[in-house]
Amino acid sequence: MIAIGIDIVTISRFHSWCHASDQQLAVLFSPYEREQLLLRQDQPLASQAAYLASRFAAKEAFYKALSSWLAQHNQTEHSFSFKRCAPHVWVACTGVWKLPHLFYDKEAIQNMVGGAFVPFLAQVTLSHEEQQAVAQVVLST
Repeated sequence: MIAIGIDIVTISRFHSWCHASDQQLAVLFSPYEREQLLLRQDQPLASQAAYLASRFAAKEAFYKALSSWLAQHNQTEHSFSFKRCAPHVWVACTGVWKLPHLFYDKEAIQNMVGGAFVPFLAQVTLSHEEQQAVAQVVLST
């Protein structure tokens, strides 16, 4: 089985987020993502906004794929909001190729779902141009 989520966002929406406090960013972004944003402070605002936009799109895509996954496996007793899920999902670009990898806090997601869920492999791809950032997440067995 697979579940797919995709999201596209306008990068300019995130310009003001680059100046938000850590407490404000913590509502949607993980500690890792907030740390990475701090490391980008010397980069142009457009680059920082593209970073946040692509991560936000990945979270939305994950939330859509996870919702589909849970429905496919009849695990829909407990619903939860995107806002509750978002800070527990993050993307890190690792390895020689700096490919994006999606990580999530399994315990936090289990608490939202109301218990154990059918395990999955999560894959993500990110892209952005001048005005848009897009992410696609595929969950599979």
